[in-house]
Amino acid sequence: MSPQNLTILAGSVSAFVSALLAVFAARRLKETKAALPLACLMVLNFIYAAAYTLEINSPSLEAALAWLRVEYLGVTFVPVLWFVFARAFVRGSKPMGYLQFALLVLVPLATVILLWTNEGHGLIARSFRLRADTSLTVLVADKGPWYWVSTVYLYILMLYGTITVLAQASRASGKFRGQLGVLTAAAILPWLGHGLLLAGASPQGLDLCPFLLAVSGGLFAWGVFNFSLFDLVPVARDIVVESMSDGVLVLDRKGRLVDINRAARSVMPLLAQAQVGDDIPGLLHQAGVELPQGPGRLDFCLSQEGDSRSYRATSLEIHGEVEARGRVVVLSDMTREKEILARLELLVSTDELTKVDNRRRFFEHARRELELAQRRASPLSFAMLDLDNFKIVNDSHGHAAGDAALVAVCGACREILRSTDILCRFGGEEFMIILPEAGPAAAFEIIERARRRIAETLILEGREAFTITASFGVTGSEGPPLASLEDYLRQADEAMYRAKSAGRNRTEVYKV
Repeated sequence: MSPQNLTILAGSVSAFVSALLAVFAARRLKETKAALPLACLMVLNFIYAAAYTLEINSPSLEAALAWLRVEYLGVTFVPVLWFVFARAFVRGSKPMGYLQFALLVLVPLATVILLWTNEGHGLIARSFRLRADTSLTVLVADKGPWYWVSTVYLYILMLYGTITVLAQASRASGKFRGQLGVLTAAAILPWLGHGLLLAGASPQGLDLCPFLLAVSGGLFAWGVFNFSLFDLVPVARDIVVESMSDGVLVLDRKGRLVDINRAARSVMPLLAQAQVGDDIPGLLHQAGVELPQGPGRLDFCLSQEGDSRSYRATSLEIHGEVEARGRVVVLSDMTREKEILARLELLVSTDELTKVDNRRRFFEHARRELELAQRRASPLSFAMLDLDNFKIVNDSHGHAAGDAALVAVCGACREILRSTDILCRFGGEEFMIILPEAGPAAAFEIIERARRRIAETLILEGREAFTITASFGVTGSEGPPLASLEDYLRQADEAMYRAKSAGRNRTEVYKV
């Protein structure tokens, strides 16, 4: 095949592919912000490839110069769109403003104007001639000063775009490395073509960039629309920022890690070595954690090296035009908050002095045990305890001794009561005991042992030692409970006062 036919075929294919990619990207503008600059980039490369093909197959120098002017409508703006595309590729959540774009195109626009008027000033080229050692119409220019200004400017834009893409690719690993290797090659291809031209190694002095850009465009279209790796990153960065104290994971549709912020690695040590491409749901599944399948919130605990931490995972979908394209998972370390809540719960439900449950907590326990006993048709008993002559203890030994007596009584009861029994301070020197799975007869035996243990306990306060006794009232049901909680409280109170009236330091069972 002759050089003319070969270049016409290559140029036609490149122009056709560029046009096809431009249409393809334009029809998917709503899917990603990188689609618009990619479509524009391919339109410019279509002009570049088509005009350059006609230029190198022109019949004369004048015809070649005419097509060079058309070619410059594409080639000078290609680096600008490459810059915009690379920026959107990684940081598409912040589109470039009109003023920024206008400033970017000032130099290329000036270059086009100066080329079209070059005969009057020679700023682009002092002269043009045809290369004599090739059958193609290859222009050779005696370059002017503005050519170098334009070239340096456009190289800076191209270099920025290439470095941006390569930097993203270098952070990938594992399952994504192969795909990103292809995208890296796509970024390097145009530079390879231009490097061959500058080194004089290009076949017959041809500029291979328009042909290679068509290949790069196809590879980038695949990366943007099918692979979607980098497109998810800017969306996530729009939702959260790197400086967040909460951990942030960006996952694709298959749960593979697309992005992770620094906080995620410190918030959850399990993710310290996580890399782009890792199966995060699978990794957490091995630790016994299942992330929410859709939008939602999940609290869970993880134990690592003897340290138990509480976490909250909040999942947010990243919506595409048709379906979810991935999700953002925000990981919050809730350990401190859980500890504070537990302490607050302890404060509001526990008697500060004796460390047993308080009156509020008693009613919660009592209603739950009453409902459970009714459902299981099992016995349940209650006992009311009141310390005997407690006012005399306070008056004779002081309030500190009274406090010591209350603490000692609770300690004595704990020694006797079963693990299922619940001791609560009901108020002042009164206590309530809930005895699940025990009728009044069995409860009487347990309470009698507790009463004797209290009477035997020597209470020390300062240099003084003393003992104290307690009176108990027991009530309940041998079978499933029939009375209400209020009735059982009234019955226990009546039985306890009978014990007081009968001489104190005794246990009475309520009898109808």
